[in-house]
Amino acid sequence: MTESEKIPATDCIYLRNGKYYCKYMYDDIYQIKASERNCIVFLSPDKLTRLVLAIPLIELIGFLPKDIFIRVHRSYIVNAHYIDRIIGNRLYIGGVAVPIGREYKEAIYSRLNIIGA
Repeated sequence: MTESEKIPATDCIYLRNGKYYCKYMYDDIYQIKASERNCIVFLSPDKLTRLVLAIPLIELIGFLPKDIFIRVHRSYIVNAHYIDRIIGNRLYIGGVAVPIGREYKEAIYSRLNIIGA
């Protein structure tokens, strides 16, 4: 199969889980946090189900659709579908607070349907 014949996965991503690659739907990913040279992918809002990837956040963000995922801090990417509320410099996903970096706040507000900001 040539490069042009490959069908891009538009609703999922394949991530390394141990010795194999596993398919994860974008809707299964709540947030991603940078941790040293790794990324922690949270697959539940309470952060209990997670996957550690040996890839820097700056590289991983290039594989994610920009209409679903938003970089909100130098160490965090979130799935915009799961943002419940924004209070001050924090947003909440399932009751879990995620910091909003000053340099990302304007971009977040412009991407979301925020009225009266």
